[in-house]
Amino acid sequence: MAIELKPDFFDRCARQQQDVMGMQGPYAAVLGDYTLVQLVKDPDYAAARLEPFWAGHIRACLKADPTRRVISYDAGGGISVMSLKLAALLQDEIRDGRFLPVVSELSGGPEHFLEVAKALVPQHGNSYQVSVAAAMLKEFRQGVCYTETALSGNNTSVVWQGEEIDLAGGVDFIHESCAVTPWSRIPEWHILGLGRLASPRCVYAVHQDDIHELTGWMDKAGVERAQRHAGIVAAHRALQEQFGLTPVDHVEAGAFAGRPMTYRIFKGPEAPPITVG
Repeated sequence: MAIELKPDFFDRCARQQQDVMGMQGPYAAVLGDYTLVQLVKDPDYAAARLEPFWAGHIRACLKADPTRRVISYDAGGGISVMSLKLAALLQDEIRDGRFLPVVSELSGGPEHFLEVAKALVPQHGNSYQVSVAAAMLKEFRQGVCYTETALSGNNTSVVWQGEEIDLAGGVDFIHESCAVTPWSRIPEWHILGLGRLASPRCVYAVHQDDIHELTGWMDKAGVERAQRHAGIVAAHRALQEQFGLTPVDHVEAGAFAGRPMTYRIFKGPEAPPITVG
């Protein structure tokens, strides 16, 4: 069933979620639900949130070159409610082969993560986000390419509706949160895998907390932590030197120009200014 979405869809999603519960907790990572995640720290969610920026960049890429397929990639996105929202907004473009949202998750498919989220409900006391994710998954799953394979190194292809698509150099928006950077023990390798996917118009967004607050087992002496941090620094330098991506920590244009971002963004040479508000 085709659903006609009216204007300000992302803003209305955010207000609805604020009305009901206003929390993220573990659901954000498991569900890939970034409804209340801000790109700029500001109480004005409508103007400063990640989702409208993400969707706006995809629309700008679609407009800039109607002849090529635009690709969005949520690395370690779980169910990736955000990708399902894009599938809802851009149904015609997906059907025409002009847009493809891709989600990778090594721990299982979206149905697995829905069960994980349901199991968290008794502990965290609110099932709203889970019910939204379940409804979105049921309605728009066929519009999203899910893969349980890490897209790095020489493995940059996905299979979509029987077609093998090589993502190398063709992804226009890469997002990771609680995924590659904070979890990898060899970030100097894995982060470069994301760089290989970047198109000239690409925006690669990684949360600032993930850069500084690593996850997983650590030796008491802190040796591995230091090595991993050094690997992240080396990878970010290589993104610039090998792939021509420019790091951006502050908004470049719009009402919030000059404000620091909660994400570090690396943008391709043809990407537009990072505009918020």
